[in-house]
Amino acid sequence: APAFKASLTSFDRAIALDSLFSEAYSGKAGVYQEMADEYVDKVMAYNRQIEKYALMAIRLDPENAMAYALLGCSY
Repeated sequence: APAFKASLTSFDRAIALDSLFSEAYSGKAGVYQEMADEYVDKVMAYNRQIEKYALMAIRLDPENAMAYALLGCSY
């Protein structure tokens, strides 16, 4: 869906501007969570992306509650 792609592009731009911005990584994980809900046939692939970006967000900010929530959803 175009909206998902646009959101991912926006988060990628934010990460390019500040690679230490934890919220951008958790935001990207959130988009993949929405995609997993929408496209159930690809849920395993999206869960890997959720895990990847949520863990990056947690590494950057161990208090990022959204990243922990998304990580839990991916499991």
